[in-house]
Amino acid sequence: LVAMARLALLLAALLAACAARLRPTRATFLVETNSLKVNFPIELRGAYAASIGNFGRTFYGGTLSGQLFYPGVNSLHTTDSPWGCEPFHYGQDTFPPAQRGMARVVVVDRGDCYFVEKVYYAQQAGAEAVIVADDVESDTFVMMDTPQDDPRNPDKHLSELAANITVPSMLVLKSTGDMLKDALRDGKDVLMTLDWTDSVPHPDARVEWELWSNSNDACGAKCDAQKTFVQNFGGIARVLERGGYTRFTPHYITWFCPEEYRSSTECLSECIAGGRYCSPDPDDNLREGYEGKDVVVENLRQLCVFRQANATGEPWLWWSYVTQFGVVCTMADNTYGEQCAERVLSNLSPDWDLQATRDCVGDPTADRPIAVLDAEQQAQVGDDATGRGDVTILPTVVINNAQYRGSLTANNLLRAICAGFEEHAMPDICSTGSQGGESAGSSAINECYSSNHGGCWHTEVPGVGNFSACKDTPSSYTCECPEHFEGDGRTCAPKDECSNLQMCSCSRCRCESVPGGPLNPAFCTTEPLHCTAAAGYQGCFTDHANGVHGNMTCVDVDRVGSAPPTSRCECPRGYEGDGVSCVDSCDSGAVECKCKHCECYAGPITMERPSKCGCKKGYLRAEGVAAGEEGSCVSAGGASGGADMGTLVLIVCVSVGLAGAMGFGFYKMRLRREMDGEIRSIMSQYMPLENQQQQNGGMMVGRTQFGLDDDDDDQLAGGGVGGGAL
Repeated sequence: LVAMARLALLLAALLAACAARLRPTRATFLVETNSLKVNFPIELRGAYAASIGNFGRTFYGGTLSGQLFYPGVNSLHTTDSPWGCEPFHYGQDTFPPAQRGMARVVVVDRGDCYFVEKVYYAQQAGAEAVIVADDVESDTFVMMDTPQDDPRNPDKHLSELAANITVPSMLVLKSTGDMLKDALRDGKDVLMTLDWTDSVPHPDARVEWELWSNSNDACGAKCDAQKTFVQNFGGIARVLERGGYTRFTPHYITWFCPEEYRSSTECLSECIAGGRYCSPDPDDNLREGYEGKDVVVENLRQLCVFRQANATGEPWLWWSYVTQFGVVCTMADNTYGEQCAERVLSNLSPDWDLQATRDCVGDPTADRPIAVLDAEQQAQVGDDATGRGDVTILPTVVINNAQYRGSLTANNLLRAICAGFEEHAMPDICSTGSQGGESAGSSAINECYSSNHGGCWHTEVPGVGNFSACKDTPSSYTCECPEHFEGDGRTCAPKDECSNLQMCSCSRCRCESVPGGPLNPAFCTTEPLHCTAAAGYQGCFTDHANGVHGNMTCVDVDRVGSAPPTSRCECPRGYEGDGVSCVDSCDSGAVECKCKHCECYAGPITMERPSKCGCKKGYLRAEGVAAGEEGSCVSAGGASGGADMGTLVLIVCVSVGLAGAMGFGFYKMRLRREMDGEIRSIMSQYMPLENQQQQNGGMMVGRTQFGLDDDDDDQLAGGGVGGGAL
């Protein structure tokens, strides 16, 4: 920090000395202002000056009508801080809605934090414009600028806050601020108009404007924003220049090292031409990396490029060179310098005179003045006659001698430039879209159609076509290698398409490319099978006598990772060996058949013969016994003994049933025969009585007619009395 403070003090002293040497009677820095017109209350009506903030959006050439709000007074919450140094607790609900057709304008007090913090937090609370009221009694203005990030407080990303501010901001004198706040405290509505119509002079039909910048690309967010702006605005600038609407001049800030400091480490590292022209060290490290004098030399070269392009009637080529140099030649890539710059210039135009550029730059190490840089130091100091102020901020835009204030974006700057034309003299680009937009005019310029392809890699393939890494974008272009090529866009080489094996995803696919071809095209092809009859099945084992052929022992192997497809030999089941030489397991003794009637089969194990052990001729396999084990083979003649027990039991049961049925039938027939014989015998005993009765005149009635049994018959036959009674 001490070293940085010392460098800052030295820079301030050098700038003061520079101004004093060039303009002894004047050293001025003008704060650009706009008008704040109070419309109500009536007693405050009038115009008041305000300085324009150097961040956010400035409505050049326009006005904004709004109602004023003051935190803690006419906000929705009395606890809101009037300084606005931290986010408002209630966010978008901090302030009530403005009157119909009015914007919400918020006034905050100066002090306790950076300007960008106040404006950003007010914007987050719904402010559409922000006024900062000075807290110091003075009749002069200060400019609200974007600070560098505070190394003592790394959590405060000030440059990031500034980049996200999109509303206009201004600072008013303490007297003006007190007047406005008192009216709000009295409960009055304050209505006003913020006016930027005269912030940029507009004397005629052509706008003269300048861009003060630096070729350093290692200063962090500011350098990145400047490089982005150049890329985005290049197309618009070329449209304006080609149409004759503007006259553009680039400038670069340098300072000289006083005599008493020229032998110091700082001046030797940061200055050229004997200490006459200096620039800060890009990375604030005087011991390594690029030095400030490297930046001064490149600044000088870019000025020479503009002068050379302007002399040929094509001043817009400066935009092409600076854009390409910013993409191709960077400090981060260690390509920043003369060699890379001349490569860009060679691509810029086939007729570009490199020697003229070298002569303009001259010898930076020589201890003598350089006219081009002397003119820059002279232009850096303000001019009372034109009302132009000193240029001390990077980057700075000057439009018709008035310094531009606000975020440096293509859209914002185009609006400011358009405000510099006299009435009815604005070009069409000023009314394109929303004040031109970020891509306004860029469609009219396509660097990729130029002969140098924007400085990007390009080649011509005879019979195929032209290939370029230049890719047009809405606001500029980028360098990206086309399909089939790889690189950083500045240099491209044919891509090895087969380096990515995923492009051929099938297991037997192979990537083939054309070696040495300009496009090195690649395509997928299928790997041929190795195990074929034509290839002799790679010499794998065969045993034709026992049904073993090469298609059984040769196996194709698919790709694994980067290994190509191949083949291998394997012995079939029932054999042992390395696949080229195999021995039957029966011959090697590896298979032991234990049963008495088993034998080992020769040949492979197959679905039809799943085991090497089988039964000898005349024997069959027994169910439920493992092949080769004792009892697994039985005689074919005793097959019934080994038949299924269930079937045998069924046969026996059926036989017994049939025999029983036949015996019962025979018994029943015999019993019936005997009964019939007895009946005939009994009947024969009675047949004579019946005949006798019939002979006696029919006096005797058959017993059966009266239902008498044998006992009754006996009684009748043996009792005379009974008989006499009848």
